[in-house]
Formats: sequence, C-alpha cells, structure tokens
Amino acid sequence: MKFYISRFFAFLYDAIIFVGFLILISILYTSVALFGNLKFVPYLNLFLSLLVFFFYIYLSLLTKKQTVGMKAWDLKVKFETKNLRLSILLRVFLIFITTLFPLLLFFKFSNKEFLHDSISKSKVYKN
Repeated sequence: MKFYISRFFAFLYDAIIFVGFLILISILYTSVALFGNLKFVPYLNLFLSLLVFFFYIYLSLLTKKQTVGMKAWDLKVKFETKNLRLSILLRVFLIFITTLFPLLLFFKFSNKEFLHDSISKSKVYKN
C-alpha cells in the first residue's frame, strides 16, 4: 500500500509542475493575444498546454526514465520492450486518457495492474 501512496504523490507532484507550466503558457498566450492585435485562435491555448504536458513527460521518461515527481518519491520506470519511444508514447497517451476517464482505474482492480503499465509493457518500481 505504501508503494501506491508514493506513486500517487509522485503523480500529484508532476501535476503541480504541469499546472505551473499551464499558468505560464496561459499568461504568455493571453498577453500576446491582447497586445499583439492577433485574432483569437480557438483551442490554441489547449493545444500548447497539451504540447507542454507531452513534451515534459516524454522527455523526462526518455532521458532518465523518471519524471521530477518520480525522482522526489524515489520511483523509476522499467520498460520491457525494445521500442522504447513507442512504449513511452503509449504510456503517456494512456495516462492522459485515464485522467480524462477515471473509470479506467477500475481496470487496475480487475487486473492487479494499471492500464498504462500493461499496454506499454512497463513497470514502476521503488529504488
């Protein structure tokens, strides 16, 4: 149970960092849109936010197999496939989908493994 608590708090830590990026992007986008005399492009702010999210998670998993939150809680991801980039992209996409549809967390109760762990063939373990 302690492992899942540390995994949850690592997720919260990364979420706080992402919210900071989101606020920064929103401020920059709003100031450029207001003072730059640009027409408002719908969904550009959402697109930039998702781009930062995927870039942050993808780059941190690709380089050290740890995000900042995982490093703070002493967690690491081990990938069991040869195609590391595809596995990381699958993992990030499925984590994003799981945050949109929390009912997918029930997959964990039936399979004893999270959906993004089983499909991307990766395991999170404590150092």
